[in-house]
Amino acid sequence: MPKVPKKLKGGSEVLHEFKVRNYPVVKRNDLIQNTRYSLTTNEQKIILHLIQQINSDTKNLTFTFNIKEYARFMGLKQNRFNVHKIKQDLKRLADKSFWLRKSHNRETLVRWFSQVEVNHNTNTFTVRFDDRLKPFLLKTKQFFTQYNYYYIMTMQSSYSIRLYELFVSYYSMQNSRKGFNYSLGELREALDLRNKYPQFANFKARVLAPAKREINELTDMNIRIKPYKHGRKVVGINVLLHKKSRRQLYQTENKVQERLESHKNG
Repeated sequence: MPKVPKKLKGGSEVLHEFKVRNYPVVKRNDLIQNTRYSLTTNEQKIILHLIQQINSDTKNLTFTFNIKEYARFMGLKQNRFNVHKIKQDLKRLADKSFWLRKSHNRETLVRWFSQVEVNHNTNTFTVRFDDRLKPFLLKTKQFFTQYNYYYIMTMQSSYSIRLYELFVSYYSMQNSRKGFNYSLGELREALDLRNKYPQFANFKARVLAPAKREINELTDMNIRIKPYKHGRKVVGINVLLHKKSRRQLYQTENKVQERLESHKNG
């Protein structure tokens, strides 16, 4: 992966030549908005790494990836510890299921993976998504959300990844000045938090604040989150997203690259 210069040099000339790396992740909106699950940061990154390989020619959802190439792509050291860790993450994902809301009164239980195999001779994993996910991952006439996998590669909070894709899926629907509202109940359900962080102060400190910081530092969006109340009680948040300028994207690219280099050398 070529290294981006750490500082802006040459002013507008450098910005003119600058291009963002693009690894598109495409999901149908209801797979983002109408599901509730809890995944670790690494589990989400593996799923999104596989999804970003889907293109218009994809017919089935079976993918093979080289462990060393994945580690290099993610800025990880290529050692036995990380290989074992990836293997553990894949096992947990194969064991996990989540609820997908099909209508107001109907939900179906779906697994992420129906098959995971490791080939020790070629040092590769082969993974097959649950067939029931096919209509949500292969492009159809339904509404889809697309974002760049590069922006979530170095995120450290699992909430950052989930909230970023959730908020981006509503971005086109927001009023340009007023943003959109999300109730705390809806957020807690989407993040599958159950009774975790019942007080808003804790929810803000553990969930919203880290996500807001990483989204603003590491993605193509600037986000503003403002709580709103019913009486004296906070019942939801107002979210306003704006696309970053080209100069801001350049600075974001530098930040992501620095983190990738730090992970590789750390």
